[in-house]
Amino acid sequence: MLLLCAALALGASGQQASPAEPASRPASRPATRPAAAAGRPVRVTVLLTDGKSFRGKLLELDDARLTLQIGPDRKVIPLRQVKPANVYAIRRRLIDPRSAADRMALGRFCLASHLPTFARREFSAAVELDPSLKAEVESLLAEAVAALHPNCEPATDEQAAANRRRSDAMAAKARPYSGDLRAVETKCFVLYTAHPKGADTGFATLCEKAYAALAEQFGVPASRNIWAGRLAVFLFAESEQYTRFARENGQRAMETAGAYYHHDGEGFVYIAMNRSWFGKTFEELLVHEMTHAFACRYLTNRSLPKWVDEGLAEYMAAELVPGWLASRRDEAAAKQVAEHGADASHVFTDLKMDAFDYGVAQGLVRWLIAKDRKAFVRFVGKLKEGKPSEKALRETFGLTHESLLRLWRQAAQDAADR
Repeated sequence: MLLLCAALALGASGQQASPAEPASRPASRPATRPAAAAGRPVRVTVLLTDGKSFRGKLLELDDARLTLQIGPDRKVIPLRQVKPANVYAIRRRLIDPRSAADRMALGRFCLASHLPTFARREFSAAVELDPSLKAEVESLLAEAVAALHPNCEPATDEQAAANRRRSDAMAAKARPYSGDLRAVETKCFVLYTAHPKGADTGFATLCEKAYAALAEQFGVPASRNIWAGRLAVFLFAESEQYTRFARENGQRAMETAGAYYHHDGEGFVYIAMNRSWFGKTFEELLVHEMTHAFACRYLTNRSLPKWVDEGLAEYMAAELVPGWLASRRDEAAAKQVAEHGADASHVFTDLKMDAFDYGVAQGLVRWLIAKDRKAFVRFVGKLKEGKPSEKALRETFGLTHESLLRLWRQAAQDAADR
């Protein structure tokens, strides 16, 4: 999933680095002495991060500084004082726009300078000039993710503190009817639990294990926390407690569910777990809801289309709790389609909260991942950029909703015939 993180971190928000952010130093290159364009000197305007500007003839530009001729004087300006986007604009004037090598070099500069939009522009131009560079570009994007936070809208300390105050207030409001509901902190979670203290370690271990698996699936370094602070998980000891909590927090539709997650679109996310479920079912529900929470915070706060969101949550639940309910839903849906000709075309636009539709959604996601994991990564990346699912599917797999369904149905039929 590394490619997804890089491609989205570089493109989902469509934003540049802040003008006040100093440019990082790219890989070392020889000094550039600009040649005159058509016999004319290259004159540039240099914009500094402190608001000052200078205009003159560009004499020299390397990885650390540029030199201007301003009247009779020479002025040497360290690049760390120049706005990164301005450095990019100057460098762009000096390259041969028809040279794929020059475009690649400029794209690398943009990566190092935290200019994702411009990096993508230069890499795209390079690939258009020389399609053989596509793999190299993908590799560069994959490597870049190691230096980027997986969330394009990282939380500030103030946001994390505000989210904690909000979850603490929710817990305080629930204590009169849920007993102790004490807070147990782990690296990435704050668990508000009404269960006996002896269960704390088990719950904490399960949450961190699920997070580690999700991080690995999405190519996020295990040391990184994508939540805005810690993810709040409310663990109720009685179903009545869960039901009242859901009602008081505006989630009446979830009152009888086994669990639910909620996000406000601004970085606050929480999960509520019903006492009604135990053992593997509880683990499966937790993984399912945590996948939703993870996906909504991953890279941007934009939600995935419902069929992908539920299909991915079911896929992760089946992978981490094998042989249980999610796995059975996948198998049962495939059998209904293969042996009884059940119609599943509605799942792309009107996914129902039932076993068949969830099984179909999981089957479609599972087929795409098995077909080409990297293409699936790019597919989800385009969804997080805001593209409609069929357009993203066509751009990454060359498929429509109809052709994807047909191929999955054929795979289910082939499996039934064996």
